[in-house]
Amino acid sequence: MGVLVDYLKWRVYLSFDVVPFNEVDGAILSLFVYLPLEEVVGDAFGGKSPSIEKICNSVETKNILMDLTELCDNLKVSSRFKDVRLEKFTNRLKEKKNEQFAAVCARISAQQTAVIFRGTDATIVGWRENMDLAYNDQVPSQKDAVRYLESAANHYIGDIYVVGHSKGGNLAVYSGAFSEELTKARVKAIYNYDGPGFNSNVVKAHELKEAAGKVHTFVPQNSLIGILLDHAEKCQVIRSENSTGVTQHLPLSWEVVRDRFQTLEAMAWSGGAIKNVLNTWISNLPEEKKVVFIDQLFGLFDEAKINTVGDFKNLKNLYAALKAFESLDDEAKGQIEQVIGQLISTAKTMAIGDVRSDKEALTDAIKKRFSEVMGSAKADRTLKK
Repeated sequence: MGVLVDYLKWRVYLSFDVVPFNEVDGAILSLFVYLPLEEVVGDAFGGKSPSIEKICNSVETKNILMDLTELCDNLKVSSRFKDVRLEKFTNRLKEKKNEQFAAVCARISAQQTAVIFRGTDATIVGWRENMDLAYNDQVPSQKDAVRYLESAANHYIGDIYVVGHSKGGNLAVYSGAFSEELTKARVKAIYNYDGPGFNSNVVKAHELKEAAGKVHTFVPQNSLIGILLDHAEKCQVIRSENSTGVTQHLPLSWEVVRDRFQTLEAMAWSGGAIKNVLNTWISNLPEEKKVVFIDQLFGLFDEAKINTVGDFKNLKNLYAALKAFESLDDEAKGQIEQVIGQLISTAKTMAIGDVRSDKEALTDAIKKRFSEVMGSAKADRTLKK
């Protein structure tokens, strides 16, 4: 048993002709797209299409979100991956539309292509769009994902794999489900790595239900992102080497057995509890309150000039956000406090329910065991007679 880097070492000399593209390969590519590909990959089909080996030798492999240095060191010497070429890198950041979108195509072979969607990057715009998923049936990046997948299907021949991590996983599922019929027929599999689901309106769509058979969604045992909102498909729970939900979000720590992830029967208790609390809170919160809360929260970040995740490390920015909150009128402050209060109240209520459930389960188990013991004792007495 190992992790992604170990898998690369195990399969270093095995091509995709020998061992077909699988869920672990998809996870590796879903992380690779976080590299600054705009520096080396062209933005058109048939344009500049460097190999993975060249990309690993040309760009910075560490950023504020993750360190992919070890992964890249193994990719560039892997017979399986080093000659895979990437092209048609698209990267959009539109603050007015609250959109962060990035995607690239990887040519696995002449008859196989992977369409890879990037998850949320370090920009606040990207995180805002994540929040919008809770109340919008379609966000801008989902619309662009459908267009991108259809354009790739029109350009390439053969099978298509659609993959993505975090929000990129959501985009992979959405594009694979809502693209035109000819494109959907070409999609062999959709891999979603700890990506959030959809709101209650979208998850009921027949397109998602029809696509569910091709969708493979993976979440770590203490998932914080992939458990959000609703999924039409069943989620597979993966064992992670890391202990917390935040660090488990990256597939780098997910355990691998041969060509598959190590699965568990269920999420860890803490992961399941967080899932229940957050999804109950989201579903019970009126749509108008979701919109107001998100607008006000990200308005505070904008006022404080917090544009990326890295800006939170600057105490001046945090102080500016606090001052911005204090300057809000009483109604606006009350709305933010009310929504946060509802989250805390939901957590308390469900925690009490879980404690009661645990006590009841324990009592039932004791009663059952007592009956078994008494039954055995009675049988012994009968035998002795």
